[in-house]
Amino acid sequence: MLGRTADGKQPGQHERPLFSSQRFAALIRADDPEERLRHLRRAVTLVRRTSFDVVRFAEDVLWWNDERRGRWIFEYYQEGRAAPAAEDPELLERTQQ
Repeated sequence: MLGRTADGKQPGQHERPLFSSQRFAALIRADDPEERLRHLRRAVTLVRRTSFDVVRFAEDVLWWNDERRGRWIFEYYQEGRAAPAAEDPELLERTQQ
């Protein structure tokens, strides 16, 4: 949802996503947990009036890794269908290690 406009649509050529691509890139690059949490707080503030899967969000934050980071990138750029399936048993096994 961060990559969508305020009204929930995919941004057009002259529209901005809810969470700017620069802020999103900073979130994705953040290796320090404190820095990542600062970016995540900003993101949650922007989407506070929008419903989202809180359980999935919490799991992603608690178990942040390269696979989750990759899924967020795919979803931000509206390419979620190309992202690895969250139900993929091999992916789940690697993320729980």
